[in-house]
Amino acid sequence: MSLKVINNFDDCLEAISAKHFFIQDGENNQPAFIKQNDGQFEVINKTTKDINFLKVDDCLDFEVDTKKCDCIVFNEETFCFIELKTLQSEKTTIKTKRRKKAEEQLKVTINKFADEGLIQNRQREAYVSLTCIKESTLTNIPNISNQEAISDFEMNLDTSLYYKCKKEFN
Repeated sequence: MSLKVINNFDDCLEAISAKHFFIQDGENNQPAFIKQNDGQFEVINKTTKDINFLKVDDCLDFEVDTKKCDCIVFNEETFCFIELKTLQSEKTTIKTKRRKKAEEQLKVTINKFADEGLIQNRQREAYVSLTCIKESTLTNIPNISNQEAISDFEMNLDTSLYYKCKKEFN
C-alpha cells in the first residue's frame, strides 16, 4: 500500500516565498489553497527559506483509507499536518465531533507519511483548526479530551498536537 499522486503533482505542491500567508479550505470538495489575506489558517515565515505547501485532499490517494488531512506545510526541519474544520454551530457536542474527526484525519495522514518514510528526522506538528472558534476561546473545547489527544499524538505518533489557527516558522 503506497501513497499515490492522483493529480498533477505540480498542482499539489507549491513553494511559497511570502513571509506571511493564509490557507483556506476549498469548497465543494476542492482542495485547500493559499490566500494572501484572511484565510482559515495563518502561516508566518520568519526564516529566509521557502515554505512548502502540499495539498493532500484531491492530490494524494491512500488506497485503503479515505480519511486524510487537508494539507501540509513544511520546510527542511518541520512537517505541519493541518486539518481545517468549519463550524456552523457553537454547540459543544458539534465542536467535539468535529475536533475528534479532525484528530482522526491527522492520525491517518501522519501514519501514512511515516510508513512511507517521508518524515524521518523531522519535527512533526499537527494542527486542528476549528475556524469559527477564536484561539482565545479554544479552552471551551473539553480540556481533558484535549490533553488525552495531545498525549496520544506525542506518545504514539511522535507528533505535537495543537488546537490553533496559526503556525510560525522561526
